[in-house]
Amino acid sequence: MMANLARFSAAPRVREVTALRYGAIHERVLAEHAARDVSLASFRAHLIAIRARGWAITSIRDLLDANGGRAAPPSGHAVALTFDHGLASHADPVLPALWERRLPADFFVHPANVGRRGFLGWSELRGMASAGMSIQLQAMPPADSAPVRITQELARARGMLEDRIGFEVTLLGTAGRSPGRSFVERALAAGFRAVCVDRPGRWQPGEQKVVPRFSVRGNTSCAMLRDWMENRAMAVAAEYCRFCTQKIARGLFGQLEEEALGAPGRREA
Repeated sequence: MMANLARFSAAPRVREVTALRYGAIHERVLAEHAARDVSLASFRAHLIAIRARGWAITSIRDLLDANGGRAAPPSGHAVALTFDHGLASHADPVLPALWERRLPADFFVHPANVGRRGFLGWSELRGMASAGMSIQLQAMPPADSAPVRITQELARARGMLEDRIGFEVTLLGTAGRSPGRSFVERALAAGFRAVCVDRPGRWQPGEQKVVPRFSVRGNTSCAMLRDWMENRAMAVAAEYCRFCTQKIARGLFGQLEEEALGAPGRREA
């Protein structure tokens, strides 16, 4: 059942944001995926822990709208919820958990995966967008491609997604390969307002066009989330080291896609 989010509170103008990146969320997580996938109980506990700190929970899209591209006031923090890969579990159980708390979020999808087994379909995405959720584009930064072609391909993919869901697409989420400055410039030239990456860190809505995100995993505790939110140096450094290690491992074992905008291969078990 779809909910109407239009009556939800507007996103606040804030100085800094902790953006969280979720993948698959299940009511029951298989033992072999326990380190990767998040249980519904853990996700609910995360939301409670964030609200207990008094921080607003919203979407990156709504924060950009609220801040209007200007530098924010010198106080205030928020947490942005994002979900990658357009997985089927994002319709159930994630959406009911968000709707019962009147929370928006950003969902990044690759058009080539829509409708495939384990992924959301076009009708689900249109319903989510109509209900106030933020549906955005996910794409793989290319290994090697001309800047003009990158801009054209991103603009084409953005236009196609907008045509299918009937709403504006303003964010680009990257998967697997970290984007360089040139790719970010090409994305902005293609009409995106910001690029959301896997690198951990805090985001300042009025100043940064690249949105760092902390990757939430099955073993991410509420205490760890609080450390990220409070920007505790050791916790952030540990997460950055994990990010760098994964980046090196992907390069060594050739797990990166070679197509300019190849569909990320993530699929739910």
